[in-house]
Amino acid sequence: MSNIGSVMTINLRGGGNWRTSGLWYGYEVDLSSGTNLVTRIGNSDLHRSLPIQNKIARYVENLDGSVNYWLHPNNSLVRWDNGLPAKLDGTDGNLMLLKPAYYFRAEVEGTKYRKMFSEVPLPGFTFKPEKHISWVGGTFDNINDRAAAVCSLVFDDNGDIIRDGNGLPTFAANAAQFRGGSNDPALDGTITSMLGQIRTNITNANAGAKAAAIGAHIGVYRAFSELMNLMTLEYANYDSQESFNPTLDENGFAQGGMGMGTSVSSTEWYDFNSYYGFIPEGITAKLGNRTGVVDYVIKDWGGAGVDKTVQVSSWRGLEKPFLYNWLMAEDLLIHHQTDAQGGISRAYVCDDPALFGKPLSDTNPAVPAGYVERARLPRVSGYGLKETINLYGDTLISEIGGSANTGLCDYYYFLSSPDGWYQPFLAGSANYSTYGGSRSLYTINRLSYAHARFGFRLGRK
Repeated sequence: MSNIGSVMTINLRGGGNWRTSGLWYGYEVDLSSGTNLVTRIGNSDLHRSLPIQNKIARYVENLDGSVNYWLHPNNSLVRWDNGLPAKLDGTDGNLMLLKPAYYFRAEVEGTKYRKMFSEVPLPGFTFKPEKHISWVGGTFDNINDRAAAVCSLVFDDNGDIIRDGNGLPTFAANAAQFRGGSNDPALDGTITSMLGQIRTNITNANAGAKAAAIGAHIGVYRAFSELMNLMTLEYANYDSQESFNPTLDENGFAQGGMGMGTSVSSTEWYDFNSYYGFIPEGITAKLGNRTGVVDYVIKDWGGAGVDKTVQVSSWRGLEKPFLYNWLMAEDLLIHHQTDAQGGISRAYVCDDPALFGKPLSDTNPAVPAGYVERARLPRVSGYGLKETINLYGDTLISEIGGSANTGLCDYYYFLSSPDGWYQPFLAGSANYSTYGGSRSLYTINRLSYAHARFGFRLGRK
């Protein structure tokens, strides 16, 4: 079980053509079409068996980043090694998700853009090493002053949360140690309790420093981008918010998307708790690595006695992949020139966590060491039509002109009067409806900005 993310190595013999080898699968989009649907290419059986996606797995990590134990593929409340109950409350470590290693190739032919994936090395394919991202939103360990990723909920034998006499979720004895939101203890035991919630209203620098205290980071754009590519590969659809459908189509392929079950009214959310988290982390524990949705009842959402039920999604173990909190990412930096400076918006990515850093100032044009330009971004806001074309397979929007159900189906936010460095936020928050999703990108705020809707996930490698 320790080699769950390993990559096989096979050599083509006899000068075989890799394109007809049956050792890869991928997707192709016609850049001139504007469609949200992509075409499956490569080995159809791999599109059915999804071998790379099937290696995505939840586990509990030690504080040094090593695996403490893997969680059962079908139920994260159980350890895989011995079948005993798993401790998700931080006692045994942080809750992490393996993004497995694989080989990747991108190419353009005329108006066709292709992304191809393989478990084995093939000509023109580059190695994508494993990465790790927390499967729940991050919080702070309020005792040891470091970042954490935990689930403080208490579950029954069916994997459903246990509620108290008032219908509120019950929490582990140590939940206050990992209280999220704004860490307000006065709200404990109320409908807006911050126990078990993602930690928000913090700066990128603050979250990054707390993660660095355990040798981790919040530079999760790269892992998130790869996972969203794998989601597009699975569903052959850029519309990540299409309704969830667990039934395979007539060809045995996955269909649909992850739905919009966590989408809520902006006014109602603000009135409820001023945009702080409203779904305790880890609610999908009983799904394990499986894709699915779990209903969660928010007590008194619309006033006393007016409850609201939301559907919390998990794609292959990644809980609430989008449409809940905007996601910080310190491995991605955005630089917007003014029109007078040249009118170019650039996205820079750093692949070495040891070099994750910040610009000298918001307006100093010097690029931090280790960051490399990977994309040119649009200069106006709008729904994405096309994504960046490069050898890395980045999921950044390069051209607008789509809609909620055409093109990339997700929204790009640009500041009308930019000047210098800006923080990227990924995935969209719960009040952004069809604007959020797997490729949504918000590039309006400086790196020092903090808000109740903006949070983080832990990352490794």
